[in-house]
Amino acid sequence: MLPQNHFCPWREEAEELKAEVGRIGGELDTLKGQMAALQRHVFGRKTERMPSVASELRQAAASPASKAARDEAALRTRRERAAHKAEEAPSREVRHPVPPEARHCPACGSDDLKPLGEGRRTVVYEYVPAFFERQVHVQEVLACACGQGVVTAPAPPKVVDRGEYGPGFLAHVVTSKCADAMPLHRLAQRIERGRVPMSRSTLTDLFHEAASVLLPLSSHLLQVIAAAEVVWADETPVRVLDVKKTKQGYLCNRPVWA
Repeated sequence: MLPQNHFCPWREEAEELKAEVGRIGGELDTLKGQMAALQRHVFGRKTERMPSVASELRQAAASPASKAARDEAALRTRRERAAHKAEEAPSREVRHPVPPEARHCPACGSDDLKPLGEGRRTVVYEYVPAFFERQVHVQEVLACACGQGVVTAPAPPKVVDRGEYGPGFLAHVVTSKCADAMPLHRLAQRIERGRVPMSRSTLTDLFHEAASVLLPLSSHLLQVIAAAEVVWADETPVRVLDVKKTKQGYLCNRPVWA
């Protein structure tokens, strides 16, 4: 039997190898995080809003405690934004009275019941479908007793003279096309489901009419953008139809003044 103070070289070597394996494992986890971050930036979709490579690498090399703190802060921010949106959403209170057959005490059977507080509240988000309506504008016409003078009420405002579609309708077409990227033929089908006769050619004409009405505003925006020292732009290409050929353009995000 070996004495207790006997030197065992294999035990010290085993401890050193164990520490080396732990160090290599930590470096391997860091390299895996860096590789995943680089692959997302190289092979990911270019339209996605992703953080920079440097920030991704810093997050991969950060300690678990700091990562947990960041995740908690991000979760708290999302909850605050969701609560803010919920406050801005239009609300409608729907009352649910107790049915007559249940208006009695389950303990004694008495029907002398009184309201207890404001009631139990439950929040439910529901979709109320939008609808189109056919408005018939009637202008009042007044005639004088002398038989010579006639007064007519002013006509309702229109975007296009003698047009059958109001400003809200044109705004819906432009928003669906530009903001929601909905093709006009699909938009025509949706309007048809709303019981409004519509074709793709008519929507195209309405879209171009709205563009001509908004031309002064777009010209002013171009002047503002040209006067800015720095302009942020979306690098996603957009096909622009020219008279002779189709060109490629980019969407301006917003100007930045120094």
